[in-house]
Amino acid sequence: IGAVLLWIMWLFATGRPGTSFPIPGVIVVILMIVFSFVANRTVLGRSVYAIGGNRAAAALTGIRVQRTNFVVMCTSSVLAAVAAMVFIGRSTASGPADGTGWELDAIAACFIGGASVWGGIGTIGGTMVGALVMAFLNNGLQLMGVGSDWTQIIKGLVLLLAVAADVYSKRQGKRSLIGTFQNARRNQRQILETEKALAEGKAPTPVPNTDSPVAEAVADEPSVFVQTP
Repeated sequence: IGAVLLWIMWLFATGRPGTSFPIPGVIVVILMIVFSFVANRTVLGRSVYAIGGNRAAAALTGIRVQRTNFVVMCTSSVLAAVAAMVFIGRSTASGPADGTGWELDAIAACFIGGASVWGGIGTIGGTMVGALVMAFLNNGLQLMGVGSDWTQIIKGLVLLLAVAADVYSKRQGKRSLIGTFQNARRNQRQILETEKALAEGKAPTPVPNTDSPVAEAVADEPSVFVQTP
């Protein structure tokens, strides 16, 4: 196991032979694809969203909350270990204080990427956008020669602004900036699909959702209108 870990760290440090694209970039792309599929196309991903939105309601619907939380924590631990191996492989050194303060960057990246403070909302793509913003911020502050104390203060202010913007958006009934952009892209795609269907003579017809409790209640409610012959 130790030899395998050493080989992986050496691979992380040297990159792919014959190319300038580093191995960590390949890992990030693969993880984005995998976790985007898990979040949007699997029962586990939908369960995570449900628990984040309303833990009690998720438990009442039959979701195993404790098991889902256990899987999420284990996954987070594995990803933290992968990040540590990438860091050690690139720096070829390690210390007990390595990674201190990274949790602030991770939390800020999630909120900047559109994750909700209340839970149940967030995307992998939005989180990656937030991570890029934090990376640009860190590099910019280092190039400007800003001290570590002021760097932490600035990143804390960025985190506070992101949280305040999310709380304000929720109170106003609006989406976050990333959510608004993603919703606009989704609406544009639906418009293009509708125009294509109309051009082909296959106009989509709306299908009522008869499985919802509201639809069932309306269907069971007797009509107040008197039918006349």
